[in-house]
Amino acid sequence: MSVIPTINGKKFKQYSKLQAQKMSQKWDVIIIGSGMAGMSAASALSKFGKKVLLLEQHYIPGGFTHMYGRKGYAWDAGTHAIGEMKTQTPVKKMLDWLSAKKIDWISLGKEYDRFYFGNGKVMNFPDTPKEMIGLLKREFPNEVDVIDRYITLCKNAVTSSRLLFGKNMLPSSFQSPVSKISKLFTDKYFLKTTKEVLNKLGMSNELQRVVTAQWGYYGNPPFESSFGLHALVVWHFIHGASYPKGGSKVFAEGILQEVANHHGEILCRARVKRVLVDNDRATGVELEDGYKFFAKYVISAAAIKTTVKNLLPEKFALSDWGRSILEVKNSPSYISLNMGFEEDISKLGADLKNHWIYATDDLDAKLWKIENKDEVPPIIYISFPSVKDPGHMLKDKLKHTAECITFVPWETFAKWKDSDYQDRDQEYEDLKEEMSKRLIACLQKHFPAMMAKLSYYELSTPLTTKHFAESRNGAIYGLDCTPERFACQELGPNTPIKNFYLTGVDTLAPGIAGAMSSGLVTAAKIDLRALPHLL
Repeated sequence: MSVIPTINGKKFKQYSKLQAQKMSQKWDVIIIGSGMAGMSAASALSKFGKKVLLLEQHYIPGGFTHMYGRKGYAWDAGTHAIGEMKTQTPVKKMLDWLSAKKIDWISLGKEYDRFYFGNGKVMNFPDTPKEMIGLLKREFPNEVDVIDRYITLCKNAVTSSRLLFGKNMLPSSFQSPVSKISKLFTDKYFLKTTKEVLNKLGMSNELQRVVTAQWGYYGNPPFESSFGLHALVVWHFIHGASYPKGGSKVFAEGILQEVANHHGEILCRARVKRVLVDNDRATGVELEDGYKFFAKYVISAAAIKTTVKNLLPEKFALSDWGRSILEVKNSPSYISLNMGFEEDISKLGADLKNHWIYATDDLDAKLWKIENKDEVPPIIYISFPSVKDPGHMLKDKLKHTAECITFVPWETFAKWKDSDYQDRDQEYEDLKEEMSKRLIACLQKHFPAMMAKLSYYELSTPLTTKHFAESRNGAIYGLDCTPERFACQELGPNTPIKNFYLTGVDTLAPGIAGAMSSGLVTAAKIDLRALPHLL
């Protein structure tokens, strides 16, 4: 399959000064970055008659929803499983509206996540609340009351999140008093770590290990993660998971078709150098080559720290607002081993499920310390996109794929942070090869028949993510999902600059649902007609 998204059979426009001179210089809204949030804001505002220009520094749109290929194999950059798509949930209704129902879904089955724990136990998570709660109670019969109270807390945390995030939709003048009220209901969930809350329930370490086993979806183990965010992810997947038919490129194809249909423009390879600000009011953007576009409103869907540090006048980074944002820690860096097979891996152990391999029962283990030659990754995620959707493969060739992800320290790669993509030294290439082989050795223990048929592999590192997504330190989910993140009142769409707004996972919550919701929240700041589509 082709990994390049298209609209009406055509690839997206690539920026050139000549191309830009044929376009209007004046727009209603300019959006920087075409990740899920940027695309969502662009679609919503276009539908309400706004003339939108969406600028993307990569050669294809989509951010972490883009795909890439090598030698006939196809992989997803960041979309592996999405919840709340099996029924008409608010999240699915949002996406259906933004994409005009152009995106179809493949269920990952009655059991969508498999966990291999350090003690040898293997568990599959089912796709209904009743079955999930029943599984927990069968495995932990002495903690039935604790499980019931845990489920109640998760439900309450999810309900309270509407107050926490809902305040962002209000005018700035109302946000402070509403924040004081919402804190009464949300702080006990979002400003407590998951471990704090579970310990207070009297939950055993063994049960904690199981109910927090999905922490890889948000990047912080229970001693770090906000319980409120943990609860949101648990509830996001409580009815199982799905995968977009056609691979993750269909997000750009479906959503950006709506932008094009309403006379908007999408330009790739259009790297923004700075936001133009006059008397603390945004007036447009300047690209890397000096070309300028102007608009009544500007939205940055780039990583929030990149926006504050690199795209705005320095005084805003030095302000209380800017410093508060820059002090929030990044989510972990990660590596991804992308593998190709010329055999039917569905007969060799691969299936629709996402597989999570824990090397240890240590609840606090997070990063793979590569310098220790005997250490294996404490957590490994593996997914099989070609099994989830056979459309991944070429019609005339068997080209199965797998993706393996684990978290690593940024410091391991920091020495190459100023090097150029595809022009790094041999030491870097040797490190990649060593890490690849060590990951492959880990996978051989769980998928011996499949790994024996490995035909191709390629490792992406935090430097890859930094290059293509402008992600700070190659962070996988933007900002850390900790209580400190949710205590930062400055994280939201509003800024000190008039007519300049922020969007993206950093302003709300990680994942496709978080990014999409943040795009609509920001769109509603410009046109309130977007608001009903959030509710």
